[in-house]
Amino acid sequence: MAETCPQYLLLSDKYYLEPDFQGAKYVMSPPLRPWESQEELWKGIAGGAIQVVATDHCPYNYKGQKDLGREALTGYPMAVPVLRPE
Repeated sequence: MAETCPQYLLLSDKYYLEPDFQGAKYVMSPPLRPWESQEELWKGIAGGAIQVVATDHCPYNYKGQKDLGREALTGYPMAVPVLRPE
């Protein structure tokens, strides 16, 4: 049995390049991969090699939790924050 998560089907490592620490919103474990990886995941779903698309998501607030990594990555939440309009 194999599974993947929605973020690996919809996001890529290019999001890490967003300026002003915005790329930190996409730091997760395992990390995002290049867009090219998505093609294989989608093929796996279509062909039945990947049976489950699920998430074990544990969101954090960007302000006050995720932004703790600005100074040091110790204690840095490894999940995508809850994104809310300012």
